Amino acid sequence: MTPVVEFGSAPLPVGGVGLVAVGGRTLVVAAGGTSVLLGDPGTGAWSEPIGLPGDPADPEADGIRCMDASVLNGQPVAVTGARNGLVCLWDLHGRGLLGDPVSGHTDEVVAVRIAELHHRTVMFTVGRDGRICVWGLDHG
Repeated sequence: MTPVVEFGSAPLPVGGVGLVAVGGRTLVVAAGGTSVLLGDPGTGAWSEPIGLPGDPADPEADGIRCMDASVLNGQPVAVTGARNGLVCLWDLHGRGLLGDPVSGHTDEVVAVRIAELHHRTVMFTVGRDGRICVWGLDHG
C-alpha cells in the first residue's frame, strides 16, 4: 500500500481520527490534547485547532483519548472521550462545543461511537470504570 496523502505533524497528540463533510468538503478530523483539528485531504494541511473553552492546566493529563465523527441532523460533529472521564460533542462547522461536556464515567473514556439505535441517533461511550453509556443525541 502507498499513502494517498500524508499530513504534516499535527499540532497535538492525536487520539482519534475520522472523515466528515464540513461545508460541502470532505475533511479529516483528528482529536487530541484538548482540541479537535480539521485537515484537508487534498493538501495535507491542518486548520487551526478547535479548543475547549478555558486553558486546562495540563492538557496531556486530561487529554482526549478517542474520537468519532459523523453527521447529526445535517450538522458535522465529532464526539471525544478524555482521560478525565469527560465526553464532548463538537460542532465542526461552527468550530465549538455543542453544549457542555458530560461526565458519565469516573475514569478514562477509551472508546466513543455515534450510531443509530431504534431509529434514534445515539452516542456510545466506554470507560475504564467498566461502564458503557448510551446517550441520546437527537431532539425527538
